[in-house]
Amino acid sequence: MSGAVDTYILLENGQLFHSNSITKETEELENIGKKEAENCFAKLDSLSIADMDFNHPGNMYYFLEEINGAEIRRITWGSENHEISEEYKEFYNQLRTSIK
Repeated sequence: MSGAVDTYILLENGQLFHSNSITKETEELENIGKKEAENCFAKLDSLSIADMDFNHPGNMYYFLEEINGAEIRRITWGSENHEISEEYKEFYNQLRTSIK
């Protein structure tokens, strides 16, 4: 049990960063390219997380967060008792694949 949270931050220009809650370090990763970033943001828009109220973390949890100015929209899942739609899981996995 570590309590660590790994966060990946994608900017619209394709820059990618990794942050770890334990080390408090943020490192820049390999750029994924502006076109791929645009595709990711378009998909995020289509998922409309701003319209969702889904906060059901489990022991291990996953989240998608969109920051637009001062507005932060976040959905969290991982609880065995609350399943999120497959389209959110698929998008999350697509993002994770882009990172590697």
